[in-house]
Amino acid sequence: FDFLYLPIDTKTDKNVGYAFINFLSPIEADRCAEVFSNYRWSKHQSRKIAQVSPAHVQGLQNLLAHFEKKKVMGNVAKCRPWMSLAAQDS
Repeated sequence: FDFLYLPIDTKTDKNVGYAFINFLSPIEADRCAEVFSNYRWSKHQSRKIAQVSPAHVQGLQNLLAHFEKKKVMGNVAKCRPWMSLAAQDS
């Protein structure tokens, strides 16, 4: 993947329960869906069950444009979306 955004609640410093990932190929996206669909996080004794679905914004450039003016970009670095160095050069 070349883009990851795991929203963090700035009050609790914990993730809010979802993420955006831009996979480099459909095979990678399919593998993620296969592994994480109906996944249960037993380490934290949560009753939550993971679901995987395609986002309405697709592709690195579209994601960058989407998040460019969002409030999250003004947050502390650990709360901002992550992208690979190669993606930052494009």
